[in-house]
Amino acid sequence: KHLKGDLAKYVRFIGKIKVKGKEFPVSIYELFNGDPSDISDLKLKTKEDFERAVRLRDSHDFDAAQLGFKRVLSDFPGDKTTQIYLSRFRKSEK
Repeated sequence: KHLKGDLAKYVRFIGKIKVKGKEFPVSIYELFNGDPSDISDLKLKTKEDFERAVRLRDSHDFDAAQLGFKRVLSDFPGDKTTQIYLSRFRKSEK
């Protein structure tokens, strides 16, 4: 929550989950400063779009979220977290 210096830019919000024993969902973040530089550069490039898509999903605007995740994937096809989100949309459409 209170990271200092450049470390804060290497964190992206990946969603909220319900945790047993907690009244409210818990926010989950990914720290990616240890990723290879080509991967962390792509995560930095797509971070704003990715986090916007996550928030849209959390607010139940699924169509806009799906478009946002597709935009991220077009810039960063290897983003596993984005791939997971999009696969969940596909499963819910069936």
